[in-house]
Amino acid sequence: MNIIKSNNKFKYYYDYYPKKMPDYLANLTYNIEFFYKKNKNGSSISNVESIFWDDINYLLSDPNKYSILKKWKYRRSFLLTEKEHQNNTTIFGSNYTWRESFILGLLMFEYH
Repeated sequence: MNIIKSNNKFKYYYDYYPKKMPDYLANLTYNIEFFYKKNKNGSSISNVESIFWDDINYLLSDPNKYSILKKWKYRRSFLLTEKEHQNNTTIFGSNYTWRESFILGLLMFEYH
């Protein structure tokens, strides 16, 4: 089982075994968890893209993506973001590229 309920909170496989995460996923997890703490005064969209995109792209193209996602605490937000961005759809209008929209969508789904 990849999800374990502990003290009424869900824990995922990678919560217990973080060293088993692919390096890019460990980096993405860290950046999701600490982005707002580190950037309380905001950040440019190009800076946000440089922080997140490479790791997101690795996950999007990983042949084991769904197996990896089953074990990851941000799975739901990632899958919702991916669904909203099918067929090169951007959910934040034409002012943002698809990459920028994907990143903002992931952060929005996680920190709504």
